Amino acid sequence: MGSSVLRAAVLAAAACLMMACGISTEGTATPGDDGAAMTGEGGSVPGEAAAPAAVDASTIDAWAGSGSVAGDDAAVDAGANPDDGSCGAACADSALAESGTDAGATDGGPDASAPDAGPDASALDAGRDAGAQDAGPDVGTPDAAPDAAAPDSGSDAASCSVTCNTTTGSPTCSGDSCSYACNAGLADCNAATAPDTDGCESSLSSTTSCAACGNVCDTSHSTGASCNGTTCLYAGCDTGYANCQTTAPDTNGCETSLSSTANCAGCGNACDTSHSTGASCNGTTCLYTACDTGYANCAKTAPDTNGCESSLSATTSCAACGNACDTSTGTPACNGTTCSYVCKAGVADCNAATAPDLDGCETSIDTASNCGSCGNACSGACVTHSNGLGGSYWSCKPLNTYDEAQAMAACVDSNHGACAGVTTTCGEAGSDSAVCACPAGLFGIQYCWVYSGVNAGRAFVGLSILTCSACPAGPTAAWD
Repeated sequence: MGSSVLRAAVLAAAACLMMACGISTEGTATPGDDGAAMTGEGGSVPGEAAAPAAVDASTIDAWAGSGSVAGDDAAVDAGANPDDGSCGAACADSALAESGTDAGATDGGPDASAPDAGPDASALDAGRDAGAQDAGPDVGTPDAAPDAAAPDSGSDAASCSVTCNTTTGSPTCSGDSCSYACNAGLADCNAATAPDTDGCESSLSSTTSCAACGNVCDTSHSTGASCNGTTCLYAGCDTGYANCQTTAPDTNGCETSLSSTANCAGCGNACDTSHSTGASCNGTTCLYTACDTGYANCAKTAPDTNGCESSLSATTSCAACGNACDTSTGTPACNGTTCSYVCKAGVADCNAATAPDLDGCETSIDTASNCGSCGNACSGACVTHSNGLGGSYWSCKPLNTYDEAQAMAACVDSNHGACAGVTTTCGEAGSDSAVCACPAGLFGIQYCWVYSGVNAGRAFVGLSILTCSACPAGPTAAWD
């Protein structure tokens, strides 16, 4: 009930009280039962206790405003219903009305003064402000549970707010994310993705995380990929590819094209670049557009990785592939154009001027047409002569005849190098003429064939002092 209704009820009770008991609201005397006057200023009725004080409008307003007419010791409450029963039924009714209005639930709730006063002294109002029921939500046990009980501690920063996996490793949790010390053969490959509750989810023997997270075995040119926990393994490669880089974890698989010049038809088959130009590979063999000067690609067997391997100055490919100089009749050499030879005894290279001269010392010089040398034809028989050093030479001259040509033939046949020609200071007489060879030079062994003078027909062998300027004073042997 609003305060205006309460005030009206109080006024009505007060009016009833005053009319029943003869109390004046103006403080003037009112004839009583005994004819004595009663004053509103605290006057008394003769023969009885003092009359109740007059109730003016301000007092009534105070009752209405306080909301505690029945509970206060106000003047009206103290004297409105005297124990002598002088007010009769009217006072009783007034008191009942006043008590019901002031003490009821209506007065305690919407009274204007109750919300302002807070913990009012009246019993009903106090119950709402400080009683057991009001204390429940403020300080009671139910309110303490969400503030300090164990469930609340679970969200503390030092605790874990998620459930980490324990089957694949030993977890550690901080706040809302897990980390793991993984069991052997497993790894936590999504560790960067919180809360990471699936643990060490990746097997290190899988082809998607072979030996470590992110190691994915090749499938682009490889077939039958697997992982043994250390490296990727492959059952085969696509046509034209090979697994040349097998270093663990070998995630690139069959990475190598067999049409590359570094791996032509097989791993490590590198096409030549040392003397070859324009190298390429068709998947089976190396191909070249040209060779450096003086070189040729003579060995073309696939994969032909040696390219232009052949020097054209070699006696096996003199001037061209397959041009092998002869080795049966002498010792060959090649100048890049033709072969040349140091011939064995009894033969000569009579076609030396015809390149590439692969036939060596093709001509026998013990014949009448080539007696002792190429083209030296004899009118008679070609005679075999001794050179005095265990060898032979050939001449159209008969035995025991000596001349410079025969001495030169004997010198050449001895294979002691170029012969020096004629000297006039050779031999003991000092007037002999001879053809000498000094292959060792100064202070080396010297050979001389005397063809005129006292020592004609003698061969001298000894230490050279002046390099073929004189015949050595050494042992001699007969030549012719």
